[in-house]
Amino acid sequence: MFLFPCICLSEKVHLFRRSVECPTDWTAINDRCFRYVADIKTWAKHCLTLEANLASVHSQEDNDQLQTLIFTATRKSKEAWIGGSDGQETNIWLWSDGSPMTYTNWCPGQPNNALTLQHCIQMNYSSKNFTQSVFSLLGLMWKTSAC
Repeated sequence: MFLFPCICLSEKVHLFRRSVECPTDWTAINDRCFRYVADIKTWAKHCLTLEANLASVHSQEDNDQLQTLIFTATRKSKEAWIGGSDGQETNIWLWSDGSPMTYTNWCPGQPNNALTLQHCIQMNYSSKNFTQSVFSLLGLMWKTSAC
C-alpha cells in the first residue's frame, strides 16, 4: 500500500442553490467543494472520516483548478490521490463518487496496471518520475498506482 496526500470531494452541497457554500478549509471549484489533505495516510482514512470521496475530475478546468489547489496548499505540484479506480474490473475506470469518467489526463503509456497491482490514480505525476526525458514536455499528468 502506498501513501500519498489526497484531494477530497464533499458531497454535502445545497441542491437548491445555484452557488455552493463550502465548509471551512474547503475550496469551491465548479459548484463542488474540495479539500487538499496533506497528511500521508491512506485516502480512506482522510476522505471517509470527512464524509467525502476522493475527487472526481470531469474536465481540464477541474484538473487545472485541483492542481492550483495543491500548489496553493504546498507551494509545490505534489502528487495526490484522486478518486479513479478500476478495482472492480481491470481497465474499466470509475470515480469513487459514482460519476462517470468522461475526462482523463493520463501520462503516455498509462493506465498500465503494472504487475496487476495498480488500480488507483495519482495526479501531478511529472517527468522527474519517468526515466525518459520526453515526458518533461508533457507537464503534470495522471498515472496508475497501487492503492
